[in-house]
Amino acid sequence: MEEDDIEQPPASEPTLDEAIETQINRMAGCARLGKWMVLLLLLAGGAFYLFSYLPSHIMVTPPEVRSKSTMEDLTVAMGYYRTEYNQFPLPAPIDKIKDASMRSRGGIFGALLAQDDKLNPRKIKFVDLPLAKERKRGLYEDQGEWVLVDSWGEMYYLALDTNEDNRIQNPEPEGPKSPPFLSASMIVYSSGPDRDPKTWEDNVCSWR
Repeated sequence: MEEDDIEQPPASEPTLDEAIETQINRMAGCARLGKWMVLLLLLAGGAFYLFSYLPSHIMVTPPEVRSKSTMEDLTVAMGYYRTEYNQFPLPAPIDKIKDASMRSRGGIFGALLAQDDKLNPRKIKFVDLPLAKERKRGLYEDQGEWVLVDSWGEMYYLALDTNEDNRIQNPEPEGPKSPPFLSASMIVYSSGPDRDPKTWEDNVCSWR
């Protein structure tokens, strides 16, 4: 008789004690998993509570970052305006010999905000700028004109490439990291926390 023909004894079924032990092990594993889930939920809840109730001065965006963001919004808006009208939002005549330099107030904002029918006849709003609080970081009206100020209450400095040579003279003193000209159609800078445009160490600039 061949070995394959020999009837093999049936596999023994687990005893009651073994079945109970297996069930206990499963329950212990579920309990451990449940503890980890509870721990994770507690950690997530604690993090939410912490970030919700941190002192406001810790969560506030630095003023330099806010001013830089306003410069970026203004530069993008100016680019959209030029794409739409093929010119800068300046009243005629525009000097084609040298670039235009100005402070951040006047008709340029009426045009970008769709409030000037002559400079923006299609009534396109090119930018949303915040209203200033206590005349800081945003727009306020002065004698019928919009004025845009930085985080320290000072108007920005703007230069526009009105002579269309694709470059603007760098207002920063020339140095290893400061070329004489900047390749841009518009530049903006703020005089920074000390409100002095001549101290370039703290000035906030659109090109760097």
